[in-house]
Amino acid sequence: MKKLGFMINSLILIMTFYCSMLSAEVSHVSINSRQFAINQAPSLKVNFISKHKDLNQFYFTIKQGSGQHAVELTLTASRINPYLIHLQGDGLIMDRQAKLIVSIFRNADWLQIASLPVFDAPLSNNAAELTSGVNLDNSLLKQKKTGMANSVKPSVAIEDSPLKKVMQLPTIVPDCLVNNSDNETLWKIANRYKLQWNTNVYGAMLAIFEVNTKAFSKQRIHLLLKDASLNCPAPHILAQYNDVSVDRRTFEALQAKHLVF
Repeated sequence: MKKLGFMINSLILIMTFYCSMLSAEVSHVSINSRQFAINQAPSLKVNFISKHKDLNQFYFTIKQGSGQHAVELTLTASRINPYLIHLQGDGLIMDRQAKLIVSIFRNADWLQIASLPVFDAPLSNNAAELTSGVNLDNSLLKQKKTGMANSVKPSVAIEDSPLKKVMQLPTIVPDCLVNNSDNETLWKIANRYKLQWNTNVYGAMLAIFEVNTKAFSKQRIHLLLKDASLNCPAPHILAQYNDVSVDRRTFEALQAKHLVF
């Protein structure tokens, strides 16, 4: 009995350690907003904070029904900004209890890491705008559907991508610094620059943080360092943040994540 108890405790420790590793890889995932209604093709904006920039390591589906009648619709993924992704699919969503399923590829298999009710998310009529990144490689989706996925991850070819020039643009405006002479809060700085940058206060905060992470203690958005030198975000960075409701939820998700860790 003692040996059995030791084995059980060891297994619990291993599982706890493994789960903590997965949590470190994806520290936050939640549905920011949806751009579709019942009986329409899915389109979602998802708060997605992960140490992996490559979305090929993840698999996104919407599950409808339950038990033997359950079906999953594969979604394609693309980045809107470092903290937000766009998911879309071709089929119709007819189940009001449908759930977004997020999986990560580990040990030659797909491991589910999140299950989120789709229709609990707020409806937004603003379509997602792709400003950087690349689409999720469809070859990996085919592997998942046929059960042939293996540990060799297909490469993503970006040489001929129309997004290549955007991805190579500098993230800051040369020789431009944000005025922070009075050691203001991030909110106050962003509020002052939002109109000049043609964005909202949340978008301005996210843009400042995105291009100045070293100006924040432990790279946490609520810990702006005193006397920190802040670079001006480039126009294509600011263009990512053009929806105040989406940007607010993205900021709140990022802040909540940083407050916990």
